Amino acid sequence: MKMLRYSNKRGESLLMENIMFILITAVFFAILITFLVSKMNSLAVYEEVYAKKIALLLDYAKPEMKIEVSLNDIISQDKLKKEEISLDGSISVNGNSVNVKFYPDGKGYSYSFFSDVKITSYYYVPDRNSYVFIIGEYN
Repeated sequence: MKMLRYSNKRGESLLMENIMFILITAVFFAILITFLVSKMNSLAVYEEVYAKKIALLLDYAKPEMKIEVSLNDIISQDKLKKEEISLDGSISVNGNSVNVKFYPDGKGYSYSFFSDVKITSYYYVPDRNSYVFIIGEYN
């Protein structure tokens, strides 16, 4: 007696398509998660955070104020310790724009503020790992 063998080619190709789709999706999400984790631990994120934080502080600044911004979060970063990056000169204010640049070769991150106060001076205090901004009169 001959055994009839039934082969479902359509079902096999559908199964292979589903398996390929699942594999490609898994690879895509693995690459995406790797990218996000590498960016979250980067100093570039801190550049953006500090630029926005300082701009917000300067927006609400009044004449004759002295604002001190601590950079202790940056000091604890392993990347900063390995690369011996200096924080002196990493923050600058040009007109109504704050530029934070922790990488010497990078362009940093700029963020504008809307206040019309004049920043008379700003400087880095190495003992406290902070920047001090001295606010002058209104423009």
